Formats: sequence, structure tokens, C-alpha cells
Amino acid sequence: MPDLRKVVVVFKTHFDLGFTGLPDEVMRQYTGPMFDAVRRVMAATENEPEGLGYSWTLPAWPLRFLLSDPSVGEESQEAARRLVEEGRLHWHAWPFTTHTAFCSLEELVRGLHISRGLSEEFGRWPTAAKQTDVPGHTWILPTLLARAGVKFLHLGANPGSHTPHVPRLFWWEGPDGSRLLTYYSPGGYGTPLLPPDDWPLDTWLAVAHTIDNEGPHSPEELARIRRTIEEGAPGVEVLFGQLGDFAESLLERPEQLEGLPVVSQDLADTWIHGIGTYPREVSRVRELRGKLLDLEMAAVAYDWPGVEGSPDDFPLARAVAPLIDAAYEQLLLFGEHTWGLDVKSTIKRVFGEGFEVARQTEPYRRLEESWRAKAAYVDRAEELYEQAARLVPEPKPAPQEETELDKVLAGIRPIVAAESTPDNVLEDNSFRLEVDPASGGIVSLVDKNTGHEWVDSSASEPFGGYRYDIYSISDIAEFMRAYGLFLQDWFVHDFGKQGYPEDSQHITAYARDFALEKVHSEQGTILRLTGGRLRAVGSGNPILPEQSVSIEISVGVAGFQPQVDLVYRVEGKEAIPLAESTVVPFPMSIRSPTFLLGQTGSVIDPARDIVEGANRYLWCADWLYTSKGSLGMSVIAEDMPLFGLGDPGIYRFEPARVPTEPVVYAHLSNTQWGTNFPQWLEGDFQWRVHLMPDIVRGRLGSMSPTTPVISAHTVLQEVLHNSRGRVLSAHPRRDGHGLIVRIYEDRGAYGRMFVTPGTLVSAIWTCDLMERPIERFGFQDRQSEINIPLTPHAITTLLIEFDRPAS
Repeated sequence: MPDLRKVVVVFKTHFDLGFTGLPDEVMRQYTGPMFDAVRRVMAATENEPEGLGYSWTLPAWPLRFLLSDPSVGEESQEAARRLVEEGRLHWHAWPFTTHTAFCSLEELVRGLHISRGLSEEFGRWPTAAKQTDVPGHTWILPTLLARAGVKFLHLGANPGSHTPHVPRLFWWEGPDGSRLLTYYSPGGYGTPLLPPDDWPLDTWLAVAHTIDNEGPHSPEELARIRRTIEEGAPGVEVLFGQLGDFAESLLERPEQLEGLPVVSQDLADTWIHGIGTYPREVSRVRELRGKLLDLEMAAVAYDWPGVEGSPDDFPLARAVAPLIDAAYEQLLLFGEHTWGLDVKSTIKRVFGEGFEVARQTEPYRRLEESWRAKAAYVDRAEELYEQAARLVPEPKPAPQEETELDKVLAGIRPIVAAESTPDNVLEDNSFRLEVDPASGGIVSLVDKNTGHEWVDSSASEPFGGYRYDIYSISDIAEFMRAYGLFLQDWFVHDFGKQGYPEDSQHITAYARDFALEKVHSEQGTILRLTGGRLRAVGSGNPILPEQSVSIEISVGVAGFQPQVDLVYRVEGKEAIPLAESTVVPFPMSIRSPTFLLGQTGSVIDPARDIVEGANRYLWCADWLYTSKGSLGMSVIAEDMPLFGLGDPGIYRFEPARVPTEPVVYAHLSNTQWGTNFPQWLEGDFQWRVHLMPDIVRGRLGSMSPTTPVISAHTVLQEVLHNSRGRVLSAHPRRDGHGLIVRIYEDRGAYGRMFVTPGTLVSAIWTCDLMERPIERFGFQDRQSEINIPLTPHAITTLLIEFDRPAS
């Protein structure tokens, strides 16, 4: 280490909002005994030389909680505020560790605004962020952070998980080209105290990280840390600081970073299957995202300046903004990576006949209570939305005049064939679809525009059918052998299911033998399959959990595009402690296809855009597009955004796998996790899946079912028009007058946004994601058109200022 001049030591504990206790218990620990311990260590080291007194780093959300939540005592809040002002209590820019691929773009941006609020209060803007435990994150993360002014990201993986094969330190390039200095720690939350012998840079980051909610280091540990560094690297400067100090030190000599490798790929999350353990809540979250944006836009439109004497600065939108902000925060808390208590330390697993008896015991009830605590975030988000919705009047009905768009749509709306078609056939001007109620699937789907038959008749699985799997001990063991980095005792518990029956067999079953009904109504014609029962594949008659399955199939139009709509309903699902999954297979008659995934903030090709060692079996996405030449088919997830290719992907891991098989699996639910997530599912469920054949590449970005595009909101068309972007948010400026509009380029293409100021706009600015103005666009007159370039998958935030009446 001849060139090493500085070691920056950062002290943290891993924040789990749950796992070691229920969420409210965890926060009482953080703001009570843990904070008291932090204060004692700080007091014990306050006379150390400058830069060597104990400092403590928290994610932004728990620090804000400590400083402002009513449950925290006034003395503790005042002490915390003093420590922040003294520069000993730090926060980083990210709110807490998230399942990033599941969260919406706007949820992630609002999460950054938690740090923004602290920065505005204390006058310091963190330049670093951290995510811990979760091994993989979606490609938009460097774009989000870089566009928020962050310079450095540290990722510390769970020490049991196989991790993406990336360099230790690299530039992570987001889909829009933004680059972020990123350090990846495989096998641990933090980093060693001293760099390896081949470390080429002049500064080292030592992240001294305690485990899950454990708390601070002792004065004796601090002395040992200093002694280890001073003995291992004599004469090197030691700084007990914060994450941003590392990047700032390196950037004093930026030339040393010139040869750093660049990673321009997705670090797909190998834990993402976990969202399948909350199928009802995930569906509600996805629906609420669109409703929040629509409500926000309606509030902005209601008192748009200059319209029917409206005031100048969006008073209604300002009134609902705190409620909408709070609802987004609850959605983000649902996306936090802890989805329940640590199973191994809470219950002793019981399989077989004793399972229902065990569920009545206190440990089992406490475990299920932790799952309800996670679901309660969605309940609170919906309550906040309803409170906000009561403040916003119903919009006035628009004149019912036929527009050119109406004429175009009339030409492509489905015209259902005469009722003389067979009862198992649904036909319109776009499709001919035939079902087999005995096998429980679609046996023919012809796209009339191309004449292509999409159903692979040679496949062993029903196209669009309901598949149910129970996994064996061998499935679990093989997965842990393939995936595990360090096969420690806790890993076996957390990624397996201790005590799982050794004689268990993998069972695959399909819902078969439906009753068929063809229903005609003003809304269209539906093929309704009801009363389906699970039938196992192969010999024998295994016992399967009780559940009744129904499927509804219809055709419709989404925007300009005809589509097939499928609704799956399950009633009376029985809870079992074995690992299970439900998926819908779509075996497609297309050879050697290519695939695209529409996920949070990017469109990726799973054969090219995913780092080796990340998830190559299962992805969180709004849609999956399969194509060959001029033929294309999209499977769109309305409720559960999990997809597999060629295999359902549960208990499967191959670090270098490239999917090639044209079988798409739309996931409905699973209980793969061995800890920290629901271990059994029961009751009634509903999922919606859409098929959209022959989508052209240029329109893929518009297929998200949850977020309107600019053209849907005429109030903004006065200013923004002919834009290829998607509105993420429109709300009053938080720290002054004006309107913030956030737009995402969702098609992966270079484009432009055209802005016409109009009669009331006085200024237009571009901002960073913290909504700080960067550049003002000048215009000669109010009708001048401003041309703003958009890069693929860029997030553009505009501040629009309006003329104000003289006071």
C-alpha cells in the first residue's frame, strides 16, 4: 500500500425495519436504548483528536424519525439535533434498503426527498448513499442517485448470497448514461479495515458495520480499530467520518479514477421472488400508484393559474400534497426490504398434521402479526389517499364531441363475431381464441393482423392455464448449493426451511376440468371457466391444498392496441407450510426469440443487460416482450410483476444462464423465502394478466398499466406537448411558488420535449431530482417553443413559474 494516504472509517449498523422485532419495537430500540448507547460512546470519545471522535451514520428515514416522530422524547430529539449540528451524527442520501426493482420511480424519488428535508434543515447535502443486505438492485439506481447530486454508492451484500460478478470499485452507468462511483462488498455489509495489497487508490473506505439493528461499537472496539489501521498502514491519516468523505478524498485526484471499469448493466435482485409472498398487497400498491398520480394531477388542474379566476399558486394542490407525500412514504415503507420477523428465532417449524395447532401458539401468532404489520403500510397509504381524494372536487365533464382520436379508436375497437361462434371460441376483428375447459387453457390464439398462431400446440403446459407447484427438500438443497456463498448455519435457516420433510416430492399440478360459460354483455363477451380443480402431473394422487380456480378471458383495447385480458380467481386457498408457487405459463410458437423486460426505470434484454451472477431466472417487471422479426407478443402484469423465462424460476439459480426458451411464466404467488416473508398463503386471491400481440418496439414504454402519459392530461398540454415522456409527478414547488413536473423518457430512445410557455408562464427551469433549479430556459415571447432533449430513460424535472398578481 505505498500510495495510501487516508483511511476513512464509517460506523453503521444494518437497519432492518422488522426482522429483529416488529417495526414499532425496532424504532423504540433505535430511538431509546440504541441511541443512548451511541451517545455514551460519543461522550467517551469527545476528547479524541479532531476526526477521531465517534461518529454514527444512519439512513435518512430512521434519522428523520429520531428527530421528529412524536413517539420520541423531547430530550432525545434535542440531543440528536445537537449531534447532527456538531457533525457527529450523519445520514446518507437513501432512506433505507429497498427492493429497488419493486418500487416505482416516483416512490424512489420521494425517498430521496427524505434526505432533502434533512439537508434543508441542517444545510448539508450528503454525497453518498448505501444499500445493505439485498444483493442486487435495478439499473435505474445510479441514474436516480447521480441526478440527485450523489457521487458515491456503497452496496454491502448479505454474506450468504451469491453476488453479481462486478469489480470491487467501478463506475455504474445507468440506462440514461449517468455514472456513479460504486463500491460492491460481496460477503458482508461493510469492508475490511485495511485495503488489499493490490488497492491502487490513495484512499480506502473501512465500513465498520454491525449486524441487524445491533447498535454502535464500544470505545474498546474503536481503540482496536485505530490500532489495527495504524499498525497495518503506518503514517496514514485516519478519519472517523461519513461515506461521502471517501469519494471526496478520491476526487481530490480525479485522474486516479480514469482507468476504473464501467458496468453498464442491471444487478438483478436474486431476492425479488419475495414480493410474491404478498399478492394482495402488491396488487393494491400497484393500483394506488396510478391513483395517487391521477389525484395529484386533478388537484393541479383544478386551480390552474388563469383558468376561471383560479389563484396563482395551486392552493388545492398544496392542501393535498402532505397527504399524497405521506401516502408515498407508506408505499416506500412497504418496499423496504424487511417483510416480517426472522422466522428461525421466532418459531420452531411444524409440518404435517400439527401445523394448524402450532398456528394457534404465541410464537406463530407473533410471526403472522409481523406480516400484518407489513400489510398495514398499504392500509395506511390507502387511507391517506382517501383523505386527499375527499378534498378534490370531481372534474367537470368534458364536452362529448367526437375527436380525431375517437375516430381512430373506433376503427380498432374489437368487433365481436356473431354469437354463432362455438361456446369455447372468442373472436373479433383482431383475434380468434379457443379454449379447452378440460385442460384449463387456451388451445389456439390467432392474431388476425399477422395470421400467426401463438399457442405452441406441442407444449406440455396449458397456454394461459393455472399452474401450482409444491417444492421438495431436494429443490431447496440444490438451490442452496448453487446460490450460497458461505453455507453458515443461519444461511441454511434463512434460505431453506429447517425441518422440511425429507420424503417430500416436487409436485406440479394444473387447474383442470372447468365448467365453461360464454357471457354476453354491453361490456363485451367473456369466456368464463369456473370450478377448476388441481390435478397433479404424473402418477399417484398427492394431497393438494384445497382451492377453487376460475379464469375469465375477454378482448379489449389498451390505448390503440387490442389485447387479450385474463383474470384468475382463487377461492378458499388452504394454508400449508411447504414451499409453493402459482404461475401462468405461456408457451409460444416462436423460434429463437429475443426478449425485453419493462422494469422500473429501464427496458432490458435479459440476454445482454444483466450482470453475470445476478438474477437470470426471475425479474420484477411490468411487461415481458417476446419477438422474432415482425412477430411480437407482450405479457403484461397488472397485479404481480414477476416473470420467469423458460422456467418459473423458483429455487433456481445459474450465474451465467441466458434464457432462450419461448415460454413466459407470469407469476401469481410463491413462498420460497425461509425467513422474513410470509411462509404460507391462504384465502381468496385475484390476478390480472394481459396479452398484447404485435407490439412495435417504439411503443413498448407505454405499456405500464399504472402511469398516465402527458397527453392524458390536457391541463399540461398548454405548456408541454408532443412529448414522448411519461409524467411521474406534478405538484407545487415545496420551497416557493411554481409547479414541479417530473417526466420519464420511457421508451429507451433519444427524443425531445417541446415546451410552449403560454400566456401565464414566466420562467421554466430544469432541476435535479432534489428539485433544485439548475438551468433557466430563456424565451423571446410567450409563444416561443423551447426544445428540451431527452436521453433514453432519463428523468427530467421541470420547475414552471407563473406570473403572479401584483400585491
